[in-house]
Amino acid sequence: MDTATQTLTFLILVLTFAVVAVSGAVIRDRQRRARRRGVAEANILPARVIDAYEQIPFIIGQAVEADRPVLFSTGRGALGDSSTLITLAGTAITYYITQRATVGDTPPLFLTSQTSTIPLGYDILRRAYLSRGLRPNLSVANVRWFPSGLTGERSLVFAAMLTATISSDNPAGSVFVGRFDEELALA
Repeated sequence: MDTATQTLTFLILVLTFAVVAVSGAVIRDRQRRARRRGVAEANILPARVIDAYEQIPFIIGQAVEADRPVLFSTGRGALGDSSTLITLAGTAITYYITQRATVGDTPPLFLTSQTSTIPLGYDILRRAYLSRGLRPNLSVANVRWFPSGLTGERSLVFAAMLTATISSDNPAGSVFVGRFDEELALA
């Protein structure tokens, strides 16, 4: 490495360390002030309110009361390509939502169009049940795979199967987190 690159790398590292140190001090200060006021620690770092996330407990409640499933889908999101991060983030969200839905008698449904996410779907459902101390009430039909197309990346096959699943299983709500194209508009 030449001297300019080494200097720039050193400056970036020092700046990163300074930002982390200052952020840590700000967070500790907010925690200390919140404890003195008796505020719950979850409210120390306020996040932007997203209306869709606020509706999730109501969707889960309706599903449990009506004994209907909740539908989750990652669409064309896969592991090992450009959509890996959004797929993993979507499955993390799906896990926490599924964990709430496991109190009902009807297990959630997980739909995907990529074979690499089939094991993720089973694992999400299994872990959600086990986290509540319940025996997984799952069958092979709870995780479904429909191809997104053989000739190209985009196809209406997944959109048609998604629509058919919504029609036949009558879910109380649907959560779509992942990579979608026209199939989301048609579902």
